[in-house]
Amino acid sequence: MKTIVLKNYYIASSFKDKLLGYMFRKKPHKEIIVFKGTSSVHTYFMKFNIDIVFLDENYKILAINKNIPHGKMIFSKKKTTYALEAIANGIFKDASIGDKIVFHN
Repeated sequence: MKTIVLKNYYIASSFKDKLLGYMFRKKPHKEIIVFKGTSSVHTYFMKFNIDIVFLDENYKILAINKNIPHGKMIFSKKKTTYALEAIANGIFKDASIGDKIVFHN
């Protein structure tokens, strides 16, 4: 188990931010988007592939879905507290289930 430190992230807190995520963007505006209280992520209207990571309440990785193209709906099979969107093959390229995420400002 390793620790992955995230520095360039954005917390989607408003309804609009949660709805849009990376939709309609030609490139990501932040390396990671953090969604609290969700166990599913869609990739409709995205212009690039993403990695989707689901975390528990202790920021431990429960599931990783890599290189997801547009037009997909991804669900976690476990109870999750956070879902993270990131550009495909980026920060989560070498991540594994059980790794711990640390958010650093």
